[in-house]
Amino acid sequence: MAPKNLETFLPDVSSPSIKQTSRVNYGKLPEDKNKQLKFISDTHVQSFDWFLEEGLPNIPNSVAPYEFEMEANNDQMRFRLEVEHIEVGQPTLESSIVCKDRRLFPSECRQKKTDYTAPVHVTFNLINLSSGESQVVTKKDLLQMPLMVMSSKCHLRGLSPEELVARKEDHFEIGGYFIASGNEKVIRLLNMNRTRRNFPLGLRRNGWKRRREGYTDAGLMIRCMDNWERTSNMNVHVTKTNEMEVVFYIQKQLFHVPMMTVVRALTSWTDLEIYREFMQTMSDEPNYDSAVKRMLKKLVKIQHHFLTQAKFLGQSFRIFDICPAWKSDVEAGQAFLKRYCLIYLNNDEDKVRAFALMARKAFRISHNTCATDDIDSPESHDVLLPGHLFQSMTLEFFESYQRSVSMIMAKEYSKQLEKGNDEVGQNMLSFAINKIGNMNQHFKYLIATGNLKTNDGLGMQQLAGIVVGAEKINFARFYSHFRCIHRGAFFMEMRATSPRKLSTAAWGFICPVHTPDGPPCGLLNHLAHTVRINVKRENTAKLEELLLEIGVKPFQANEFDVPVIIDGKQIGWIANGWRAQAVEKYLRRLKTSSSDRVPDTLEIVHCPAPENKGEAVMFP
Repeated sequence: MAPKNLETFLPDVSSPSIKQTSRVNYGKLPEDKNKQLKFISDTHVQSFDWFLEEGLPNIPNSVAPYEFEMEANNDQMRFRLEVEHIEVGQPTLESSIVCKDRRLFPSECRQKKTDYTAPVHVTFNLINLSSGESQVVTKKDLLQMPLMVMSSKCHLRGLSPEELVARKEDHFEIGGYFIASGNEKVIRLLNMNRTRRNFPLGLRRNGWKRRREGYTDAGLMIRCMDNWERTSNMNVHVTKTNEMEVVFYIQKQLFHVPMMTVVRALTSWTDLEIYREFMQTMSDEPNYDSAVKRMLKKLVKIQHHFLTQAKFLGQSFRIFDICPAWKSDVEAGQAFLKRYCLIYLNNDEDKVRAFALMARKAFRISHNTCATDDIDSPESHDVLLPGHLFQSMTLEFFESYQRSVSMIMAKEYSKQLEKGNDEVGQNMLSFAINKIGNMNQHFKYLIATGNLKTNDGLGMQQLAGIVVGAEKINFARFYSHFRCIHRGAFFMEMRATSPRKLSTAAWGFICPVHTPDGPPCGLLNHLAHTVRINVKRENTAKLEELLLEIGVKPFQANEFDVPVIIDGKQIGWIANGWRAQAVEKYLRRLKTSSSDRVPDTLEIVHCPAPENKGEAVMFP
């Protein structure tokens, strides 16, 4: 016979709890929600809250103003189109419906087989660069953004269990899903296998030898991502002569550029200063020394001033519409570097130091003095969250929308010129925006089909199967959608078994049991019940100040020093041995003591330099 109270036979732990399923009186609703059930979907809801409250309102700061000409070679017809303000509303009924309460609730969308969306109002500003005159237009309902249930703009947010039941919802409603055509859809957590953000992942791949003549199988991959989820992927390849080349991924195409050309375009440092930066801690490597000198000498044959290299990049890449036609090739090259080269770093000198760091690591991997990174380990992965995906999509959408509006205005102006009217009317911007109409296809298509439409790829390896239906066979099956994490469709067709294995680094993060049979086995896993995913990027300004105070030397290294890096940015160097160990222990102590200078989500890793020359270590 089953005991009357199951809780007395369970360990005394705060989670998980089955209190809600062992109550005697099911007719009486609890006063508050079950916190354990709320925790299940917290990652999804918090990421979408970040998108609504921080990401989307800051789109005007992250999307560059688009400059264009109404008429070629006419200084008076140069304009700049800006996204000035974005406001997200709450779901409301259609204007044709007459009622007192115009709020739209998820239960109504399920019954009517419609989408649960919120209106997005956007203000645009068109400025004449010559006269300074401007046109400001606010477009109501430019987007009908799919809205996550229980997010900050959802009408169910903050309701008690009794109020939820009155709105025809479960009293334990957890949210975290979308409603498309009356069906509940979930953006499942996806492992970004290319690499964790802003970290150069050292690998050996036989396919890299076939990518270009002279390449070796050694190289680096880095997925650069700025504060607003804009993505740019790069590779660093090592040639058979130990020289380095950088590969940029632009609109799903690969472009190979010598590393020193990029470095030269970034900085006005002399060749000696660049050489010294690249040779930090590498004085005992004659092959690397000669390789750096060869890369610099190749630029001596041409005029190797940094503006010349920026001009070369501008001439090569301005076809991607990175700057207006009237700007010089040097300005186009600088715009290219800002948009595609190590975009998480705002300072060009920091980018040069990052290239020097990657060159040292790539060389040591090619000579087997640095261990390669494990691409199948969770420590090399990053998780794609729903709010971050929407932010990346929205950035690409507004960049494309600005170009479309400018093309319509230029076409309309050319028609007016044929009629003898050479003035830009005060309603030109309003005319172009109204002609395009509302833009909902990409977001609606994503939620309805699970497939992603994108021009730039958004740094993702798969564009299908991102959204799945939230099956409600039973409640356990329903909430498992919010804790599952998938390696990606790419690995489903691979015959290799290594991606399916549970690595030692996964213990405590990935459940070793909960994975389905069949093709997804080992690829579709579930998070451990105590795992919390960091949604926001921490501010590390105080941490950088602290490191400089406790012994980190800025930018001048001795032979056995190790680099100190925060989110891909090199802060300086620290002496290997007892000093580095002392700093590591001190940071861990501050992290556990809730210091405001060390974030509690900080991952502290100490990779000491090798005691014996030639010994392979994790990071140079």
